[in-house]
Amino acid sequence: MKKTVIIVVGLLLCVVGATVIGQKKNLSPKEERREVREKRRADRIASFEKTMDSVILSRNFQFNPQTMQRQPAGPMRQIMNPAFNVGVWDGTVDICLPYIKGYVPPYYVMILNYTVPNVQGYTTEQTHEGWMVLRSSRLRPIPSPSRSSPVRAAPT
Repeated sequence: MKKTVIIVVGLLLCVVGATVIGQKKNLSPKEERREVREKRRADRIASFEKTMDSVILSRNFQFNPQTMQRQPAGPMRQIMNPAFNVGVWDGTVDICLPYIKGYVPPYYVMILNYTVPNVQGYTTEQTHEGWMVLRSSRLRPIPSPSRSSPVRAAPT
């Protein structure tokens, strides 16, 4: 008799547990909209990450910086010129970036403008923060009529 009661109570607990687990959570319209928004945002982010992965792995991309900072711990400066970039195209690296020259004031903003042909052996690593493109080399200027050595820009 005791065994039968224990078995019946166990079955009732299983049935109650199954019905509680199977119940759908009733959400308010506001909570439903929030869940839909969160799902769309997650889908959009996943799509963007997939696109970025494809672009980086194709080894044909361009990086446009938005800010620059004098090291160590200098002020952050906005880069407004859309011509400043680093591009990697079929093994050629095209660099046009500003840099700050000088150890003591007055500091001068200079332009680093090089094209490095036949770049090989660089690696692309995906980290938790995004992609890192690494290459260890010394840059050498390539003479070109349209590109010159670093040119002095207006001091800021």
